[in-house]
Amino acid sequence: LFYGAGFRARLPLLREFDVIEDATHTGILKPDARAYAGCEAKLGVAAADCVFVDDQRRNVEGALRAGWQAVQLDVRQPALAFARALELLGVARRD
Repeated sequence: LFYGAGFRARLPLLREFDVIEDATHTGILKPDARAYAGCEAKLGVAAADCVFVDDQRRNVEGALRAGWQAVQLDVRQPALAFARALELLGVARRD
């Protein structure tokens, strides 16, 4: 939504993601519960198995209401949030 429909093509990193739920295409913005449900459906996973990371509290709260695990990202210390997300996913860190 913020960068337009062509943004995904301009950022090769996005090809590494299995699912991108993009409001540019869905018209559904977080923290609307349908945004989280759309990801669950596309991934074929339960809400409880999802971990959401965002710097906006309202979106984190939306994920929690949707039954997801969630981590608030502090943009000054992003490594802490991502370490916590990996912990919640049960992924061992590789330092």
